[in-house]
Amino acid sequence: MATGGIGMQNIPSTTKEKKPLSRWWFLLWGFLAGLLVVTLVGLALLLARGTLRSLASVETPNPVPDAQVTLKVAEDGCGVERGEVTGKDPVTNLTWVVKDEDGYSVLERIAEGETKYRYFVSGHYFVSVKAWYNGNYHLISNEVEIDC
Repeated sequence: MATGGIGMQNIPSTTKEKKPLSRWWFLLWGFLAGLLVVTLVGLALLLARGTLRSLASVETPNPVPDAQVTLKVAEDGCGVERGEVTGKDPVTNLTWVVKDEDGYSVLERIAEGETKYRYFVSGHYFVSVKAWYNGNYHLISNEVEIDC
């Protein structure tokens, strides 16, 4: 008997059945990738730790010099005398610093080879000596008051 409609036919399935083995391959590759990531991170941490240790062992210079010079006021009250620079750190560019009563610097003058200085303007001033060390100027003396 023939019918005009579509009868029951066996239509082949387009979806393939997944093999249980492919799931294990996926898990194996995932595990190996995770192991690789953990190993690389561990190596990076060890490398960073070694680099930090080597940086810590590098001796950095003290930001403040171990250098001093003592100032004293001359008998006339206007002149200043300095001693020799002492201490273990070498400093350069010794400089006389004269400030007025308001703290403004009115003179900065080379003090290398000069152990005495007298300011030339009458008034009340504060005198100190600074020196160049490790990229900056640092005060290396006591501060004295003069009346000229």
